[in-house]
Amino acid sequence: MAAEKKTGSNKCITDLRNKAKHGLRLEKLSIKNMSEEDVFKTVHELRIHQIELEMQNEELRKAQIELEESRNQYADLFDFAPVGYFVLDKKGSISQVNLTGSSIVGIERQVLLGKPFAICIDNNEDKDIFYLNRHEVFKTAASKQCDLKMLCKGKGQFYAELLIEPLFDSEGETVHCRVAVIDISNRKIVKKLIDYHDQLRRLSSELSLSEERVRRQVAIDVHDNIAQNLAIAKMKLESLSSSSVSFQDNGALDEIRALIRSTIENIRSLTSELGVPVLYEFGFVRAVEWLTDNIQKKHGLSTEFKDDGLSKPLAHDVQVLLFRAVRELLVNIVKHANAKHVTVTITRLNNHIQVKIRDNGVGFDTLKPHNYKNGSSGFGLFSIYESLDYVGAKLEIKSALGKGTTAVLKAPLDIENVVNKK
Repeated sequence: MAAEKKTGSNKCITDLRNKAKHGLRLEKLSIKNMSEEDVFKTVHELRIHQIELEMQNEELRKAQIELEESRNQYADLFDFAPVGYFVLDKKGSISQVNLTGSSIVGIERQVLLGKPFAICIDNNEDKDIFYLNRHEVFKTAASKQCDLKMLCKGKGQFYAELLIEPLFDSEGETVHCRVAVIDISNRKIVKKLIDYHDQLRRLSSELSLSEERVRRQVAIDVHDNIAQNLAIAKMKLESLSSSSVSFQDNGALDEIRALIRSTIENIRSLTSELGVPVLYEFGFVRAVEWLTDNIQKKHGLSTEFKDDGLSKPLAHDVQVLLFRAVRELLVNIVKHANAKHVTVTITRLNNHIQVKIRDNGVGFDTLKPHNYKNGSSGFGLFSIYESLDYVGAKLEIKSALGKGTTAVLKAPLDIENVVNKK
């Protein structure tokens, strides 16, 4: 798969270069009246811009690597989910299994890989039930559910609920199926596990869609706004560099300068959207202030930022997750609150940081179930709660119909590392 992507990328670059060469042949540069000294000065200036463009392009590449790392974070979520997951091929052999799945059946993951899933089922009757359900999934591409007696090595049999779902390749063919295994021997916890499984499925779908949207947008922006401009600028630069004729008409050079300026702006905008450099350069407080101002500029929403001026050292993971949470909450206000004004206040409370976001929007009934539990529209809130809980942070939301909403984020400060550094 990686080789195919690389081949496709190389072909795209080759096609782009050929188009740029063709465009250059159609547009002959007139440099008759330009002195040799001016040519050398212009070439020197253009090469400086080219180096800057190459540096910006490297920043973009790093941003794309960070996007890949976010996908690896989902892999961790898969591994440590409280539900056992097995990925099977058409023959019923195990190609992937998470740590919970390995623990449920009492067999190490490396031993399970390549083995038929049927070895984990207790009796022939249940093996037949599983076979028929699995066969139906591959045939109809529809999910199936069944309850079976399974085996845990060293502990004996247990009752399990199995949800078998189709997994599709790039052409829409069902090539694998995913089996979620829930131990239902203890009925008191089964509902919680099913709810978590449903949330995880929605998270998986939204993560895949979000990643695809970002990747597609990056590809479009790089192709349309960056790569093409760089290729054309390079061709024209090479043409000027190889010429010894001079002229006074600087129209072509002005065109190249404008092209380079436009490209630099596109790259900076794109890298800001992907990586938020201000967060890593100036810290959480200044990044939130920038974000608040940016919301006002982009959406016309009146905003106010307040900070008590006290030191608020944060661990790297806490800083990143807290910033993402603030951004998600502000975006939700823009999309759903119909608010006219938002106030963001950051304070230090003993060994914790508190971020309070208050709007004067339409509000909502907090007694009703959270939207993120009822559909994909609230994926952002679910993601905030889960990620903040992982680093010991909390989110509380207070709201009422017609009275706006107040969201309060609290997270531990990195006091220990500050003391150690001293």
